[in-house]
Amino acid sequence: MKLIFDTKPMAEQQILLSIVVPTRNRARYAISMIESILDLKGDVFELVVSDNSDDNTLADWVTHQCNDPRLIYKRVTGALSMTENHNHAFGMASGEFVCLIGDDDTVLPTILDGCRCAHQQKLDALTPGTTIRYCWPDLVHRYWGKRQAGKIYADRWEGQVWVGNPKREAFACMRRAGQGTAWLPKLYHGIVRRSLLEELKAETGAYCFGVSPDVYMAMALARKVIRQACTDTPLTIPGSSGGSNSGRAAKREHKGDLKKDPHMVAFRDEIWPEGNPEFFSIETVWAQAALEAVRRANWEEMLSVFNFPYLYAICFLRHSDYFHEIRRAISVGALTRGRSRGLIWLSIAMQIARAFGATSWYYIRRSIRPTPRGYSQEYGTYPDIRSASEFVSTILGEKASWKSAFTSLK
Repeated sequence: MKLIFDTKPMAEQQILLSIVVPTRNRARYAISMIESILDLKGDVFELVVSDNSDDNTLADWVTHQCNDPRLIYKRVTGALSMTENHNHAFGMASGEFVCLIGDDDTVLPTILDGCRCAHQQKLDALTPGTTIRYCWPDLVHRYWGKRQAGKIYADRWEGQVWVGNPKREAFACMRRAGQGTAWLPKLYHGIVRRSLLEELKAETGAYCFGVSPDVYMAMALARKVIRQACTDTPLTIPGSSGGSNSGRAAKREHKGDLKKDPHMVAFRDEIWPEGNPEFFSIETVWAQAALEAVRRANWEEMLSVFNFPYLYAICFLRHSDYFHEIRRAISVGALTRGRSRGLIWLSIAMQIARAFGATSWYYIRRSIRPTPRGYSQEYGTYPDIRSASEFVSTILGEKASWKSAFTSLK
């Protein structure tokens, strides 16, 4: 490991927030992300970047053009898996709270207000909704082409804050086969107390496992978080770029062979659960991560409610080209869980009907409102995440303060 830039800020004052970003071979996004975050005022946060790139593009930029003590940057040589790079980045953090984002994302000034409120209220986690998204100019959608490129999409928010229920959300996540983190205590685009991450590492040997760190961490933290607040106020801006997994998903290319897909080749020792279809896709990766989190925690009550029939149903609907892999997983799952194949196929048929109805309604809404996830408002165009965050910060500055809502938490 070669250290390029590692200046610890605020030696006499504890860092309130560590914004953690693992990156690899995506300097064109990461530079704009770094600039946008370092535009924030104050020295109560640090930006932690673990760079596993094959070249020195980002390292050279940091060395020659970024002399900000709030940036904690390390270049790590040798190809790491996504999860290994995440673990390395978490180990560099020193803040009271941690927020994980991607290298094509950014955070908003509200995240510092949220951390201050979380500190005052002694929260373990603060979980925001995804009310804003930015599409980079190189994003190409399979159906809409470049219509969304460079645009900001948003839904309305009211500045509401309410008490979360991690265990209830964990049950809900397993009943939908790990598909999405919803209101789980998210580290990815959320705020979590760092001491809980250290507890996970002490118990399992690493901060996270699985092939989807965001889903793994959300499920693993659901066991740890006691005091959680949720809010509809945006704290971050998720970005969708052409070079990301979300960009592959937009083109319906986010799937492939477990051993050959670019996302999977660096994973060497990950366990693929019996009964999970053996191909790479958003659905199977999320399922693997959720199951791995509860397996390592010996959280038996969660393992028992994982909805395999729903997983098979959505895989049939979205990835019929992997029919044989799905059918093989059904047979293996029936044997390992002691259930008859007939009952499983009946459950799958019922779940297909349910998923087909939901999917049809989703595409009807998207055809009426062709925005990512049906967002209600559209702004644009913006050349990078830094310019997008400047615009969104202006909108946030015009809204009434939402911090007073925390006083109603019990």
